[in-house]
Amino acid sequence: MIIARDVIESTFLERPNRFLTVVKLKNGNVVESFLPDPGRLKELLIPGVKVWVSRANKKGRKTKFDTVAVEYQGTIVCIDTRVPNKFVGELLRGDFIFETNFEKIKPEFSYKKSRLDFYAEAREKKYLMEVKSVTLVEDGVAKFPDAPTIRGTRHVNELIYSLNEKYVASLIFVIQRDDAKLFGPKEDTDPDFAAALKKAKEKGVIIKVFKNKIRLDGENNLLIEPLQKVGLNF
Repeated sequence: MIIARDVIESTFLERPNRFLTVVKLKNGNVVESFLPDPGRLKELLIPGVKVWVSRANKKGRKTKFDTVAVEYQGTIVCIDTRVPNKFVGELLRGDFIFETNFEKIKPEFSYKKSRLDFYAEAREKKYLMEVKSVTLVEDGVAKFPDAPTIRGTRHVNELIYSLNEKYVASLIFVIQRDDAKLFGPKEDTDPDFAAALKKAKEKGVIIKVFKNKIRLDGENNLLIEPLQKVGLNF
């Protein structure tokens, strides 16, 4: 799936705030670029690293570019948190994630105090799914989150509760890089999320984790390709 078209190779200079980067384009121009990932990304966004930006044509935007990927030790990592939902939405139309064909798929589904990413129906079963973007890998283990997430913990707890209402509840972690071997919660960053995730696993929430390859094609488009399931490290 193409996740960004006509990307421009650039150099990361600084990050003034969570959603803004300053980059130097290949032509030498220094520009501000929107960062669609509020995570810390400290191990990725180091001054001087190679990044890729795409042009944003939406009217009213303060910035004309989006910073969508970064190179880390030869691996391209997508840092656009909008990508996993679109990607999973496409995959749900096949049988890559679940071995079933859904009769109905509804994104942005309101449940309790949350808006979960997907509601779906298949064979008289009701599914609730929450998708999370993963960019952090330490010693081969992909970890989430890289910043505290009260909202994420609430999502997990509401998926646990949904089991009482006979939903098939699932957490889908999309690792936006291909160098992970296992997945687990980053307990030192958010112990509450880690505890909720462990409880979800014990209670029967389905946890699916996939690593994916991010690459460039011959026309400077950035693509994401599903590779394989990743085992749990908790």
